[in-house]
Amino acid sequence: MRFKSPFSLVLLMFLFLSCSEENDMLNVDVEEQEQVNDNSDASVEEITYFTYQNFQNQGLENWIIIHDENGNLIDYKQIIDVGSMDFTIGVDVLSEKLSATKLSFSADEAGNNLYHSLLTYTDLEIGSVWEDRSNSFEGNLIGGFNLQVENISGVENILITTPSGILRTGNPNANEFSGNTLQLMDIPFYQEQEYLISIRDSNGLTKYLLLSPENDFDYSYDYDSFQEFDDSYKLELPPNNFNLIFTGGFKTNDANTYWNYGHRFTEYIGNEAGEFNLGYINGYERYRSYVSITREDFTYTLQVIGDKVQDVAIPDRPLFTVENSNIYDFEFSSDLNAITKNTRHESIIIDEQSRYLSTTWLVYSTGKSSQKIGRLPDEIIEKYPDMVLDTLELKEVSLFTKSYGQQQLFEDETSKRRTGNYISESYVFRGF
Repeated sequence: MRFKSPFSLVLLMFLFLSCSEENDMLNVDVEEQEQVNDNSDASVEEITYFTYQNFQNQGLENWIIIHDENGNLIDYKQIIDVGSMDFTIGVDVLSEKLSATKLSFSADEAGNNLYHSLLTYTDLEIGSVWEDRSNSFEGNLIGGFNLQVENISGVENILITTPSGILRTGNPNANEFSGNTLQLMDIPFYQEQEYLISIRDSNGLTKYLLLSPENDFDYSYDYDSFQEFDDSYKLELPPNNFNLIFTGGFKTNDANTYWNYGHRFTEYIGNEAGEFNLGYINGYERYRSYVSITREDFTYTLQVIGDKVQDVAIPDRPLFTVENSNIYDFEFSSDLNAITKNTRHESIIIDEQSRYLSTTWLVYSTGKSSQKIGRLPDEIIEKYPDMVLDTLELKEVSLFTKSYGQQQLFEDETSKRRTGNYISESYVFRGF
């Protein structure tokens, strides 16, 4: 190209230099914006919104899945070992409540029996901690001892308990009772534990013995030396399909009052109507009273931890209707004012290969008449193709009209620890 005048050349050079400066400035602006974006990302605060603590070697394939209150998936992780596992998220995307689900899978060596168990707690607070502990007997087992009870006309029920749990309950074996003598052999011996042996004879009278045994000893007592209860209150039960009644106690204020802990005084298991005795021993800081009665398609249960219970009024079946039985969008109506509830869905299948495929899903939620459950991640569904979810059948609904709130219930159920007084009243419905 030829330029006809020097002025044209100067003008072209000026335009070229101006464009170069604009490009340089544009590049600077882009770099600065990228740096701002980087700084913006770095400034997003992340917090631990949920923690799972595994305290036991479970020997299963386990996963924790987290959803928000609307059923949207947040995160999921496989439980690898004993220890703590944190879930973190940016504060700007944090929901108000969350749901935590534990999936456990097990199978026999031949792969003929497959079990998929899901447990969900909804409406949990941000920062919740799942302490996954077992409800196991606490104590140092070092041996055993034997106990012989003489001059007893017959035996209906035996209870052997310590403050840390139940060692034996139920009817004696045929070889343990002969003539008027009861032989209780090889009772597990735990160090520094006070044993309570409670026996109901063939006349329906329950008496007890408090014993601080030594290892590898043989003890012999006459039944007349057993003591009767300090207080005994009558409970009248209507005709029923099944009942479980027991009383017990805790000697210290800080004792764990969860399900099987504490001395147990009296126990009745059966389906008889009529009069039952709630027996109590003085000198305990608090007492446990438990009454559960099943009639047709519902069960009423009352548990009181605190003072002795002198009377229990057994209610009739309240109104209850399932509006939607689907696990993901369960809904019901009732005249009960529930604080919390739980539902149990189940699927049992024998497939073409004669394999037993079991899937159960237990959900603990608030007492609201509806609940929203999020679906499992695709990765987990693909990993367990024999887990049945879409055809789960509703088997049971429990409404708690007296209980802890949802958060305290979650902490109580997962940690297996409870202290202080407590009242639980529930109605369980079946047969849908």
